[in-house]
Amino acid sequence: VVPQNYFKLPKRTVDSLVSALNFEAALKIVEKTAYTKFFVRADTPEETISNAERAFRQAVLQYAKSKAILELFDIGAVLIYLTFKETEVHYLITLSLGV
Repeated sequence: VVPQNYFKLPKRTVDSLVSALNFEAALKIVEKTAYTKFFVRADTPEETISNAERAFRQAVLQYAKSKAILELFDIGAVLIYLTFKETEVHYLITLSLGV
């Protein structure tokens, strides 16, 4: 069962990713999507995924920063604030773990 997603991925692509036999097969599927820019090949699959997650978080943060002033009086301002706080907590956890 694949949960509903809110990304620019058709259900067929999500199903293909979930049922991919290995990392290389999944990466080939990702390379055909708009999200390929987040997946820069690293030495190991774990590093590639970690770098992609970091790049995706950075893109979300940049988007939130770009919309911060425009959405001052609607729910977007609250969501932007929560995104900033989530990023801040992530950085604090990283620092506390010494990573």
